[in-house]
Amino acid sequence: MGKLWRKNGCFWLERSTLPRAQAARQFLRENLAKIPSEYRSHFIQALRTRWDSAFLEFILARTIQELGGEFALEQENSSGSCPDFLVNFSEHQLVIEVVSPSFDGEGDDERIKDAPLLEFINKHAPRDWSIDIIQLPKVGPQDSKKEFKRAFRQACNSLPAEPEKKWYYVNLPIQYGQLHLGFFPEKLGNEAIVYSRMYPFGDAKDGIRQAVKRKRKQVRAEALPVLLAIHGSGYGVTFEDFDRALFGEVFTIAGGDSVEKIQFKPSGLFLESGKEGKSPTYAGVLAFKRIDIIRKSDPVIYHHPRFTGELPMQLMNFEQREFQSSNKIKIQPAKCQNILAELDFMPNHL
Repeated sequence: MGKLWRKNGCFWLERSTLPRAQAARQFLRENLAKIPSEYRSHFIQALRTRWDSAFLEFILARTIQELGGEFALEQENSSGSCPDFLVNFSEHQLVIEVVSPSFDGEGDDERIKDAPLLEFINKHAPRDWSIDIIQLPKVGPQDSKKEFKRAFRQACNSLPAEPEKKWYYVNLPIQYGQLHLGFFPEKLGNEAIVYSRMYPFGDAKDGIRQAVKRKRKQVRAEALPVLLAIHGSGYGVTFEDFDRALFGEVFTIAGGDSVEKIQFKPSGLFLESGKEGKSPTYAGVLAFKRIDIIRKSDPVIYHHPRFTGELPMQLMNFEQREFQSSNKIKIQPAKCQNILAELDFMPNHL
């Protein structure tokens, strides 16, 4: 369901009458009202045409405001480029460029294909039953879903009227494959579906590295410090993936006497050899794990080891990560927790 929001977010939000859609629209309205009037139409249009990347920009804009800063959008620099944000915090200015790479490309088609089937199952599941999705038929976007709907209703009708507290499994062959489901006679989650299939995804480290390289040209001419905000939008992206991409890998060497030695390999982009003494393009990376209408984890700031300037103290409220000469990543915990939550994201139970 989350992927459906991200691919067709505004279409779904504008048309759905579900409580979660109504809450999402309220969240957007309240936060859009706090955006400066000259930029409001920019975000409304962007959310309609490129939901995933625009949503991060929207959340970043509001976060800057909540931290006491001001922003201007797409101000032209000396090279003719227009980075996403020019940010002012009291006496400090910086540029923030935003990028939302696709991390789950290998499974995107499958997620999009399955989304309407999962939505139908959640909507028409028998009351107070939980469902485990074991296998879904390969019904394409243009294929008829009539037989799938008939098979699902048949599976629901086969459940006992007075069930025991155990899983009941139904496996029905239909035109496009198999509908294999497990049913449990108790509400185990907020929705009927409590377990679903796993989708493939690529190595997030590579996606992060490519995003950093791709955006260098856009901000190379900036005189102000530059943060690259990266949306870890994939389902499995973690801050450890950012550690690996920007700083390096931790690995274990096993000796012949079974003694293990943990070592760090400084192979990240921020530690490229041959660039010692050169000013970096980026002051650092503002790393976000996947955020959407419900998910709201605070970002982490990764400091470039060769950046010698200062960043606004307001940004120091987030968790900080930097590389130490002892081949370790120093983690400074966040000074303030749940900063993004102050934007009043919609409740998880909807």
